[in-house]
Amino acid sequence: MMRFNNAMGHSNCLLGLGTRSPLTLDQTAVWGPEDKVIYDAYDSVFGLRQHGWLNIQALQVNVHYRSKERMVRMFDSLRALIPFLVAVTASSLSVEGRFTGTMDNRQLFYRENQSWVP
Repeated sequence: MMRFNNAMGHSNCLLGLGTRSPLTLDQTAVWGPEDKVIYDAYDSVFGLRQHGWLNIQALQVNVHYRSKERMVRMFDSLRALIPFLVAVTASSLSVEGRFTGTMDNRQLFYRENQSWVP
């Protein structure tokens, strides 16, 4: 990815989907003032100024269903895909421009950042 970005002169860049791999923590900021009270509370518990909080990209998919039966079928189908989604989306191979040897640093950060929470 970095070789491609260098070849393109950084005018067009590929980014890993799980994190912005070239981003360093000094280039990030905690979210805006509108939710400052909430993020200050999180920061006091988890210490947000680390990878896994400031350098995570995410996607939410909302699924429409018409009935309880359809919802159950949809949920069962989606639940069967979840283990594969982690593998398919394991796209955070590097952190701060360096390969870490971990396929999905995003999952690693989730686990490590909250490891002490019961």
